[in-house]
Amino acid sequence: MKTFTIEEANETVKLIIPALRRVQRMAETITLLGSVQNSDNELIGTYKMQKELHKIHYEFFNHLDFLDEQGIIIKDPHKGEIEFPCSVNGKQVFLHFKLGQDRVTHWYTDDDTTPRPISLLQ
Repeated sequence: MKTFTIEEANETVKLIIPALRRVQRMAETITLLGSVQNSDNELIGTYKMQKELHKIHYEFFNHLDFLDEQGIIIKDPHKGEIEFPCSVNGKQVFLHFKLGQDRVTHWYTDDDTTPRPISLLQ
């Protein structure tokens, strides 16, 4: 598993924000389209909606693959939350980022998922 320093995670954040925003919008669209009920039961309308939903799913998973290939863990695509694996003194921690922030702000461990400010890690 790839690991990041805090600096590397923050540099990566700057590069992947557009892709993460796209993932968030697609997740919202998939949820919305999945909940829409076709009231007129026309085959053409259902077909077109299903085709669009599959197209969005395909693009969504391509973006997730891109982020995964960078070593990024997708925590919640709807909220735009991601994690960066990090090693500190031989212990694995996860650096947390959420869309709307300008950098990694918190971290936690597998043993204790309570988010802690990044300042406590440095």
